[in-house]
Amino acid sequence: AQYRFLPYSAIVQRVKLLATQHPDFVEIYTTQERYGLGSAGSCEMEPGAPDSPCLVYVMEIGNKALRTSETPTVFFSGTLHGDERVGPTTTIEFATWLLQMYSRHHWVRMLVDTRKIIIMPAANALGYAKNTRTENDIDPNRDFAWDQDPLQCMRTIAARSINEVWKRNIVQLSITFHGGDHLIAYPWGDSIHCPGSPTNCQKTIGDRNYVTADNTGMKTMVDGMREFIGAYEETGKSTDTKKYLTGIINDPRVIYAVNGGMEDWAYGASWAYNASPGGKVSCTPTTFGGYAGKTTYNDATNRAVNLLVETAFLKAPGDSVAGWNDGILAGAGGGQVHDGHVTRNIRLCLYLTDLLQPWVRFVPGTVPSTMAAGASGSVQVEVGGVVTLDEARVTCEDAAGNSVCAVSSTVKNKGVWGGNDRNVGPYTLDFTLDASAVGSVTLRVLIKGDQSWAATSRPEAAEGLGPPETHFVSARTDDTWDKTNPLEGARVLGHLWWSCPPQQMTVTSARRTLPTISSHKNRRQKRSLSR
Repeated sequence: AQYRFLPYSAIVQRVKLLATQHPDFVEIYTTQERYGLGSAGSCEMEPGAPDSPCLVYVMEIGNKALRTSETPTVFFSGTLHGDERVGPTTTIEFATWLLQMYSRHHWVRMLVDTRKIIIMPAANALGYAKNTRTENDIDPNRDFAWDQDPLQCMRTIAARSINEVWKRNIVQLSITFHGGDHLIAYPWGDSIHCPGSPTNCQKTIGDRNYVTADNTGMKTMVDGMREFIGAYEETGKSTDTKKYLTGIINDPRVIYAVNGGMEDWAYGASWAYNASPGGKVSCTPTTFGGYAGKTTYNDATNRAVNLLVETAFLKAPGDSVAGWNDGILAGAGGGQVHDGHVTRNIRLCLYLTDLLQPWVRFVPGTVPSTMAAGASGSVQVEVGGVVTLDEARVTCEDAAGNSVCAVSSTVKNKGVWGGNDRNVGPYTLDFTLDASAVGSVTLRVLIKGDQSWAATSRPEAAEGLGPPETHFVSARTDDTWDKTNPLEGARVLGHLWWSCPPQQMTVTSARRTLPTISSHKNRRQKRSLSR
């Protein structure tokens, strides 16, 4: 089916429908109901109905039965600027596609089972419903508690809605969709790290360097994202034939610095104010009855990679360039007939959701159920959640937890994301069991990836910026990383090695693998062979 850009009332209608159809996977609420926020104004909340208080809806998607405190969280904001129309439809169609494909595609099923996906289709619900940039003449993307005057932040319901959700979770990766340009950019993007004018920041070394300590991880991830999304040509805009421009927000070749931007707040408000005087702000707005005391953050909440995605040069492209739902995976790399602005940005959402955490799984049917002690075998696996697979290896343990693999082959230095498609495998791993192994043996495959993102040789380390600060980079490169949000118990625990769900195998004594003869006339021979 062809996508079309949806008004806010149709998005709200879809949110409610998905929650009704998929109660085991979808939870919805409004920030007014859950957090006691006011409404920014009146808008059409149901198709054809009179205007009523404009509510900000939130969807949480994931397998509720499998969720734990360590389930990683990704966040998608459809629009802070209400006249930038691609994001809200992209986020709700992404949610729809995930839920429709859950039973049809093992990759989608794995993503929904192992991630918490929070979608706020229109934080600026009033602006989107009225097709205006601001919320009551205030720009929500200048309204966050970072690099802003205390009286000039958290004045909008849009910013407060995002703030309330983030304070109760640990978001590792995030996207804030915009329009009017064609790029994907990442911090820093504030005036603190912008020597020079906001539109012409000058790179420097030291505290005001606009490069972050997580730059290698951010850059590698976003460069791979650009290739997977691919190029798209929109009639009348020849520059759209190019792939997304990528880079640091404050790099004047990319975009420009702002005060109170969501990207820098999301990245630094838990930690960077010590190194960035003037960054963290205790907001004291007077709108909607005030909001003092709500911008104090613990050490876990605001350590995210939050990407600025400018979806298209036209802020409101027409339905003819929205794309089709059959082009989401088929159109990887771009240039396909059914590609479009919604289609390609659903691919972007998929990429980010996959990269949230490393994963590995056995290819069904490739794990032997029975082997003889001392025998050699192999398994096949698929991997994801990493841009580069540094190493994969088999482990075999007996019931006592002892290793019973005499030899284990490895796979090293494979690109997984970074081209116009996922190179998930399958990868074949060979192993040889110990001659003494017998009984039940547990097979696992361990992977690690993207270790260069925290290497002391990476460029930002050479500039004195220290170790990475985001959960996204640190959780896969630092096995001492351990951050908890005490408000609702979310936790991020670091690992160097990531394991697939284990598989059990029976190992028999080598002498019991001789062929048996079951025919009546050979019973005597059968008995002699079994002695």
